Amino acid sequence: MAVSKLPKSVKYFSLLFLILLAAVPVLVRFWVGDSRSGELLFGISTAFCCGAGAIIAFLLGRRLAPALPPGLPSVTFSSAVCGFAILTVVIVTVYYTYFAPVEDRLVNVNPTVSLLVKLFALGCAVYFLLLAAWMPLSEKKALGLFLSLFPVLFCAFRILGDFIDHSTMPLASHGGYRILAIIATMLFFLQEAKFRTGKGGATWYFIIGHVAVILLSSYNVPLLWEFIRGETGLTEILYAMLSIAFIIYIFTRIYSLELETHPAAEDLPEAEA
Repeated sequence: MAVSKLPKSVKYFSLLFLILLAAVPVLVRFWVGDSRSGELLFGISTAFCCGAGAIIAFLLGRRLAPALPPGLPSVTFSSAVCGFAILTVVIVTVYYTYFAPVEDRLVNVNPTVSLLVKLFALGCAVYFLLLAAWMPLSEKKALGLFLSLFPVLFCAFRILGDFIDHSTMPLASHGGYRILAIIATMLFFLQEAKFRTGKGGATWYFIIGHVAVILLSSYNVPLLWEFIRGETGLTEILYAMLSIAFIIYIFTRIYSLELETHPAAEDLPEAEA
């Protein structure tokens, strides 16, 4: 299989279009706030942007090669950002769960699930930091596949923990968008793990990456503004910053994919000449 670079004009247009699609739900959320009348508009705008992003990704993703280029500086940077962001989340949540003064401690309905989230988060940090610092990781298929499962398990148990901790109203306060964003992120990392088995599909990887960026932005960017205004807690904002780190990683991954070309077509002009 031969590959070639994605044309810069196509890449920049697609990247700009994705940024605009991710910005629309955020701007709508700022405009309508938490009003009930604006909730429908926010939902419609988010669904429309996800659909538009998926269509553009499908049209472009069919031409992409099913392989993750190794050793790119942009991926190294974003992997390091994710690794340190996850380590920060683990350190802070461990402190507030076990060592903080009693009145400040986090209350977890199911301590076992909470512990598993922290353990899988630690495995995530190892995966991303190794991805950033150790280029031959892409050549170690068994180790790479094993470590790439930690982001999937981390997201899966975060979803489970959300439903357990908010069993009465898991979708309140835009919680549904948070869960959808985590699900999209989990599916993205699942596709990435499939690449390491040699069975990944570039089209689905590209589509899910676009949807994940839009959903992560629509929930977490407004959360950062709420933190500035003093309306949200420390652990929530840490997870929001981790989501921003995931957005950076997804951006660098999906736009590092290369075009799949056909050698016979490339040789045709020479034959004609």
